[in-house]
This record gives sequence, structure tokens and C-alpha cells, in this order.
Amino acid sequence: MLEAPVRGEPIPVRRESVVAFVGSAPRGPVGIPVAVQSLDEYRRRFGVPGYRGRVQDLLAQFFDNGGIRAIVVRVSGSERRRRLVMPGPAGDLVLNAVNPGPHECLRASIDYDSIPAGDSNRFNLVIHRLASRDRPLVEDQEIYRCLTIDAGDPDFFAQVLLESDLVRADGPAPMARPEATHCPGIEVGAAYQYAGDDWREGQTLTDYDLIGCDRLGTGIFALDRVSTFDFLCLVPDADDVGPVALFAAERYCRSRHALLLVDPPSTWTSVTDVAHDRISSVFTSPNVATYFPRPAPVPGTGLNRTPSALGALAGRLVAGGSENGIWELRDPLILRGRVRLACQLNEREQSVIRRLGVNALRECGGGYLQASGLVTMGRGHGLEAEWSDLRLRRIGLHIIGSIARGTRWAAFATDDRQTWIDVRQQVADFMDECMHEVALHDERERGTWYITRNSESFSADAAPVDAGHEPVPGLADFVVGFALRDDGNVAFRFVQDRLECRVYPVGWQPGVALAS
Repeated sequence: MLEAPVRGEPIPVRRESVVAFVGSAPRGPVGIPVAVQSLDEYRRRFGVPGYRGRVQDLLAQFFDNGGIRAIVVRVSGSERRRRLVMPGPAGDLVLNAVNPGPHECLRASIDYDSIPAGDSNRFNLVIHRLASRDRPLVEDQEIYRCLTIDAGDPDFFAQVLLESDLVRADGPAPMARPEATHCPGIEVGAAYQYAGDDWREGQTLTDYDLIGCDRLGTGIFALDRVSTFDFLCLVPDADDVGPVALFAAERYCRSRHALLLVDPPSTWTSVTDVAHDRISSVFTSPNVATYFPRPAPVPGTGLNRTPSALGALAGRLVAGGSENGIWELRDPLILRGRVRLACQLNEREQSVIRRLGVNALRECGGGYLQASGLVTMGRGHGLEAEWSDLRLRRIGLHIIGSIARGTRWAAFATDDRQTWIDVRQQVADFMDECMHEVALHDERERGTWYITRNSESFSADAAPVDAGHEPVPGLADFVVGFALRDDGNVAFRFVQDRLECRVYPVGWQPGVALAS
């Protein structure tokens, strides 16, 4: 859920950058953002011994390159689930796994410990989630005592299991409680019934699986539950992100003030391919970044997919922001790669693809890669050409998103003059600190900003507003302009309503711009 807006709370200038990975995993919760802080934590929640998926490979790169915390959203193209069947004298008690997929390994046991002898409806249930059947390490355990098959009782098993993270009841309740799962020939000690219905997952994700549904909160829209994220890595089962998913994810990232990181198309095998595709393509966006070339396949790994450097790039972007602040994104970025690239670019070729909005990768020895250019795919296109610089776009999105989130309280505040004063002061304090950070890291930045409402403008140097002025309607509608360099002046209108904050680019107003 989104964080509740708080009036008067300072807007934070520095915070940890967040990367979201959306793609398939062999098991785990579907459509729920899960924060992981290590590869081992991902494996425990989503992994299976001996199974390597794309998301796992990218997370290994991410953490190896200094990534601190990632948000993982598992997407599944199938709803099929494992089943636990607990036999009884008058029908089976059937449980379905909450999470779909054939690798969700569950087991359960039934006993009557501490149940009164005269109560023939009650039973105890223990459920385990295991790493795998061959490796029965218990990763999650749920214990339910004194459940009953009586639908009119508060302890009715189907109702209680609605709170379970592992299983749900399926079908009608049996007429008698399930039998205890004792080991054959042993009076003491519980045996376990394992989930059956084995099958192999053969369905691959489509663009529509990755996109999901905004109403149901699936696919990328599961990130609506996260207050903020800075980078999105869309991870398809195929080598390339499809055009439908690319356009939808780009639009979603715009609405969330985030950057979309994507692998280059597998059809890009040379700089000529890159040039032809970028010149002929209608797709361009300052919210998308990619690179070229991809790593070459490693012989003997048994993997039949094109390797990626996306996790390494995301990790260094996060680590660089943590070490130096997002204000100082150093070009080039040095990535831990330990791979060979599919082709080697000379300086001229690197310059060509940078002009086309593509970051250049090259090997630099010692198991490292160098990412240079630091551009977005908005390079050289119309009004948004100033956002072709990846560093400036990241700073701009940070400022825009921070203001949008920090002033959400204004949509729910009383529509009076004091609200405008408080909004103005909150944004002014934030912008002053932002411009101070910019000036610390780059003396070429002018640090100009302004905030206006209609014809009214404000900065730290403006005169105080007359407290006796009549209330003005529409106070949650204001414009903020800022310039992070001499040739990059931008302004945005923020409209806070009860549903969301809408942000629109507007024209720069030089008459009210003030240098800090």
C-alpha cells in the first residue's frame, strides 16, 4: 500500500534507490512485491535447487555489483496448483497450494493431540513448505490446532485457512474429520502427506502476463503496492521484451516516475543493426535505457538463452547512488561482468550508438565491463531531448516523484490559503536542498528553480504572503520549474486530487525563475 501523506513532513532528498524485477520464477507468491536483500533470500522464497531462471541470474549480477535491496514480482502464465489430499472415513479433506506451479512442495500432517476424546469433529493440522522433495528442508511452517469440520463453528477449517500463506480449502467439507497421518506400525509420531498432481510447467510468459491487470494488481501493476521504485527490469521468458510489454511498461514507468531498463533486441548483432533499427523505429522514450552489445553465451553452461548484463547495470546504478548520491553518476560505470561480449566496439562505434540513445559496453579486463555514454532512449528527440542524459533524467525523476509523493496530503487538506503556504514552503525547502546537492557535485549546474500557482511565484527570497488574504481555490494545483544545467530548463504542473497526483510537462517561465 502507498504511504499515507503527512502535512508538514520534509520531503527527503536522499533515499535508497529501489529496483524492481518482474518475471517468472519456479515458485513463490504471484503478483505480490517481495523485498529481497540477498540471492540466498530470493532462492528461499522463489528458487528451487538445481533450477536457474532469468530473474535469478539477474539478481546474482545485481547483488554482485553492489545492489542492496530488490523488489521481486513473480508472474505466472498458469494458475495450476499442487493439491494435498487428506483421506478420511467419510470423504477427503482437500487443500490447494496458494501459490501456483509444480515446484511448490508442500506436505501436511493430521493429529488429535489434546483433542477431547468425545469430540470427533476436531483435529490439528501442520503444513510445511519444503525446498524440494529431494531436499526436505522446512522453509515455512504453519500449525493450526483444534480445527473442526463443523461449518457453523468459528474454528471451521476452511474459514481459518483463509489466513494461511500456504494453502486454501477446496471443495465441500468432509462428513467426518480426516484420519491422523501416523506412520505405519508406529503408535507415536506423525507421518506426512505430500502434495501430489506432479506436472511440468511448459507454458511461457506472454507480453500480457508481464503487463498484468491494473484492476487486479497483477504483472507490473503489482508494484502499485510499493510506495516508490526507481528502476524496473522487465524479465521475459524469451530473449526479447515484446513490443506490447515494452510500450505498456514504459507508460507505467512514466506514471511512477521511474526508469525502465531493458536488454537490447537479440537482432542487434552489429552497430549497423543498432543504427538501422533506431533510425527506423518510432519508439523513443527518456524513461527507457538499454545497452549494446550483450554478453556472449558461455560454452558448457547448458543454458539455451541469450545472456544479459541488465542485473549488473541495475546494481551499479543503485550502488553508485548509494556511494556518491544520484547527483554524481560517473561515466563510465564499471560493472562486474566476468563474461565476454558478443562483439567488441571501437571508439567510433561507441560514439555512434550513444548518439542513438544506446549505452556502449566494452570489456576492460579483470572480469569487468565498462558501460559508457549513460544515455536514455530519448536522445535527440524533440522537446524531451534534454532528458537524453541518463544522470539528469534520473535526478529529474527523483525530484518529480519526490514532490508528487511528498505533497499528496494537499489533496485531502482544507482548501485554504494556509494549505498553499505549507505546500509552497515544503517544496521550497526540498528544492533548496536539491540544488545545494547539485552544486556540491557539479559546479556547472546553475541550480535554478521556481514554484508558482497561477501568477503567484515563490522562492526563498520572496516576500511573505499576507496572512489576511482571502482563501484561494485549487491550492493542490501548482507548477515547479528547475534547471539542472545551462541548456536544460524544465517545468511540471502537479495536480493533486483524491485519486492520484497527475504531473504534466509545461513551458518554462523565465520571468519567475530564480537562481539559488
